[in-house]
Amino acid sequence: ECRVRTAIVMLSAETREAVPVASIGSLIAGLLFGIGWYVWIDGCAWATHVHGYAVDGAYWVPGLLQTLALVMVNVLNWGMLNDDTAFDGDNSVAIAKCWVFSAFVVAFSGVIGAVWIMINENTHPKHEGSMYPAVAGLLQNVFIFLASLVFRVARMQGESSSGF
Repeated sequence: ECRVRTAIVMLSAETREAVPVASIGSLIAGLLFGIGWYVWIDGCAWATHVHGYAVDGAYWVPGLLQTLALVMVNVLNWGMLNDDTAFDGDNSVAIAKCWVFSAFVVAFSGVIGAVWIMINENTHPKHEGSMYPAVAGLLQNVFIFLASLVFRVARMQGESSSGF
């Protein structure tokens, strides 16, 4: 019974060290994600309230792509990139690397789309005051991209220190 108590105390000490890094990183990532969507919704509401026009539906696509990329980057255990037995198949490492590559393609597509929209609104504005929603869309993408990276790094720290 003494060995069991020692093991539980050692496990709880390891857990206390891993939890703050993962918790603080998750908190920061969640704040960045929330700020990103808040800025975008503020831009859309401002365009409707101040100038009386609705933002095009296509302008929502970069933010949705960035949110999808956040999920794609963080759903995968990155230990599978080096582990040949992760999927119990022949090409598990290749599948994991393709998934990560696809996630970053989606993420950068969102950022590029937001930059394109902002440049288009700067050169050929559709409405008076249409530049602020375009800038808000770019800021949204930057905040969500940073949130996905912060969350990934925090989870990697938690996984490495907890032994998973």
